[in-house]
Amino acid sequence: MLNQYETVFIATPVLSEAQMKETVTKFIDIIKKSGDRLLDTVNDIIDISKIDAGQIEVTKEIVDINKKIKSLYDFFKEEANRKGLKMELINKIPKNKSILITDKTKVNSIISNLIKNAIKYTDTGSI
Repeated sequence: MLNQYETVFIATPVLSEAQMKETVTKFIDIIKKSGDRLLDTVNDIIDISKIDAGQIEVTKEIVDINKKIKSLYDFFKEEANRKGLKMELINKIPKNKSILITDKTKVNSIISNLIKNAIKYTDTGSI
């Protein structure tokens, strides 16, 4: 039968291993998230370079930004909920100022990326 001191000596290495695994897992997660952010930054730089070089065509059309944001909110809300996040839509753009002339595809991509990153890099709380 083990006495209390032997139990402490046996349990200590096991606890240390568990704590090390948790610490290593946290660092791996940080490295992965940092790598993802770096990749996103590199892709953004490449896109900006393409725009500057005239390699990306911009198609101007009428876009209702309120409708676009609401549509993307509806699309991503379930993904945020699955991750345990609360996603809120607070629209402060007046209806008479919500019409833009811009590239609909690019606007969709920009807002989608913002929402995806918010979901991806938020662990708890709301977006």
